[in-house]
Amino acid sequence: SSSAWQSTPRALRLPCGLCRQGLAGACTLALAAAIGFAAEAAWHHPDLELGYARVKVKLQTHRVGGITTHDTALAARIEEIATWMPGDDSPLDGFPKNWVK
Repeated sequence: SSSAWQSTPRALRLPCGLCRQGLAGACTLALAAAIGFAAEAAWHHPDLELGYARVKVKLQTHRVGGITTHDTALAARIEEIATWMPGDDSPLDGFPKNWVK
């Protein structure tokens, strides 16, 4: 898992806000939808907590009561989705403000 994720024996948690300032409400819902799409495709479903300009994610494999490779793999994909920005060599400009606090 990434350094942003907090690990306990039973779950991985991504507690930080994951939305860009200035797009807070729309970003929260868009990120939740993107996480939901990735989770459905992976057939592994996190617990999400949404608030204004924040998304909290909790991953665990319920059938074993703890963390498995399913959780760490989906955690990596969620972080990739949440933090992606076009590179310097991209024709895409990207949003001018920071996404992740």
